Amino acid sequence: MGLGLLDNPAVYISSDVPPPFLQLPFAGCRALLGIDETIIRPEDMTSYQAYWNLWIQFRDKKEKWLEQTDFKNVADYHKYFMLSLGLLHYPKTIIGGREGTGKSLIRSVLTFYGMKLFGKNAIMDTPPPEPELYPGKIHCLYEQEIANLIVDELRRLNQFEKEIAGCADREQRIIMRQQLKEWISKMVLFRAEASYDESQMWGACERRTNLTVLNDRISRIRRHLFMGMYFCYQNPLRADKMIYDGHTHEIICFLDAFPNVFPRGTCSYEITDVRPGGSGVTKWMHLDPNKWKGYWDPFNMPTVVHDIDIYLGGKKRTMKKSDWDNIGLSEPGGN
Repeated sequence: MGLGLLDNPAVYISSDVPPPFLQLPFAGCRALLGIDETIIRPEDMTSYQAYWNLWIQFRDKKEKWLEQTDFKNVADYHKYFMLSLGLLHYPKTIIGGREGTGKSLIRSVLTFYGMKLFGKNAIMDTPPPEPELYPGKIHCLYEQEIANLIVDELRRLNQFEKEIAGCADREQRIIMRQQLKEWISKMVLFRAEASYDESQMWGACERRTNLTVLNDRISRIRRHLFMGMYFCYQNPLRADKMIYDGHTHEIICFLDAFPNVFPRGTCSYEITDVRPGGSGVTKWMHLDPNKWKGYWDPFNMPTVVHDIDIYLGGKKRTMKKSDWDNIGLSEPGGN
């Protein structure tokens, strides 16, 4: 992430004095990340030292470990937290933890922050108990029409690309590319957080499903759609390689990991940026589940694999009992 300024960046990047304001994560980030800049001034921090450290972090790309107490506005802290971990740079996040450690909670909270703080929408496998609490559109994969729409939009996207590639007129190609850009901005996946609670139901290494393949196709173009993706597994090593390969972040979930620091029932999360060339930083988040009632369902019964039929083309084939009997377990992460 870089230092962004409203006037002349060169004046301040080489200077030892912070500018009067910072544009985070960088100027013009909407074109690259699909989000607007956040303006931070010294008066937005609880001390000038905190503002100085924020400037140094974004100037030198060196973690300064700012805390919530360094920001007057908690929303600014949450923005900083996500940006410092690269969670707005098209993350493909694997969330792991045994039952009852808050996997669905953390994916719901990060999805909510993406919507509230950065204007994202959401694609969820099952709807939250009170979807009206989320400040944006929520599309659910358990609805057959949404699954069909996503497949159709990806098919149309491929058709657009072929039409442009086959056009011999340069001026017409320019017009067609602009039309394509406008069409992409209306896709259900555009600027969305894909938030999946029980990924092992359809994306485990024991059996690859069409939903696994569909989400792999989505993940390969997620940066063009300004998407983030969150996949929950009790054991991440059981994730299908299509999901596991190329993941950018890992979250390990714990319950009552710090009993002498936080109240009983607190869920703690170790979040690590594992992107090649990324920060490599690990940070912790601690959540009280009672404060997030309505945003998530701790007793969610995943139904997406039973309710929808993902058709990706080709000859349809019905599974027979002998097919199921022949399905064996593979090595973790394999197929």
